[in-house]
Amino acid sequence: MLDILPPATAPADTTTDLSHLAFCAMVALALERQSGGASTPYAETLFLIRWLLEHRRKHGAATKLRWHLEYLWNSCSGNIAKQSDLFRLTYATETLKQLGWDNAVMNSPEWCDSVLPEAGVVNRLLY
Repeated sequence: MLDILPPATAPADTTTDLSHLAFCAMVALALERQSGGASTPYAETLFLIRWLLEHRRKHGAATKLRWHLEYLWNSCSGNIAKQSDLFRLTYATETLKQLGWDNAVMNSPEWCDSVLPEAGVVNRLLY
């Protein structure tokens, strides 16, 4: 399967492309919910599958959908140590959130003054 993959692109380009694809899919799903559709997890999945198919039909080979899906699969099932710094940070953050950790973004004055945001849990990731 690896012999059919296109040449690798820079991690920043890949992250931007995947981010854009995910953003478009989430916007489409939000609009579908607003119109009364996709009200169950099954309906969401069905909508997203159909959306991806329609996106592919509309934009043709330029969508590189297979490449994006293969990249996502390799990213999620491969060796984490071989992924980009951004991927590993995101993976660690998501793992901590799943374990019940709270996270918050702090601005410079908060860091300097050691002002911690209020949270109901003890474990926190601050950035």
